[in-house]
Amino acid sequence: MTTTKEELVKALVYVRQSWIDDTGAGEIFRSANVNPDRVHLVIPVTHFDISDPNFVEIVFWPRALADQPVKSLKVFIPKQEITFIVELKSPDALAALGYKA
Repeated sequence: MTTTKEELVKALVYVRQSWIDDTGAGEIFRSANVNPDRVHLVIPVTHFDISDPNFVEIVFWPRALADQPVKSLKVFIPKQEITFIVELKSPDALAALGYKA
């Protein structure tokens, strides 16, 4: 799987839907979702960093902004709102996890 900016997906980040709703940025995040589950959003990211003690930094390109002159979206998500991160050796691993490549 690649993003519209042709960056390789490095991980899938599962974020609690309730936090997304509370941010007011639901449309941006929903368009990045690869899972119809309404409890969590699964965001394919091209970069993530867990080094901060409170936040996980992610970078992704949501489909909602595919035609916009946006370099990327960098988001800092509170760690307690992330249920897990699936780090991929290759984007080809998405199919093995049940996602469309």
